[in-house]
Amino acid sequence: MGCASCRAFSLIIELAELASWEIMKLDPKNSGAYVMLSNVYAAASLWRKVSRVRRSMKENEVKKQTAFSWLMIDNTVQYFVDLTK
Repeated sequence: MGCASCRAFSLIIELAELASWEIMKLDPKNSGAYVMLSNVYAAASLWRKVSRVRRSMKENEVKKQTAFSWLMIDNTVQYFVDLTK
């Protein structure tokens, strides 16, 4: 990556951190903020920061929401939930 793209990626990480921290202040149990930040760190190979976010989730007893999908078939909503966890 060139210098410009490195700076852009650094700004994306900074923006993700700011957004996550603001969401966590408003709703400390919002798992989406933690997961998003962890995913941004993972994409940047910042594994220590990924571990820190996951540890923070455990310490704050934040649970990831159960994944589900839905679709409408014949005017009826059908939900699909991942029950493997």
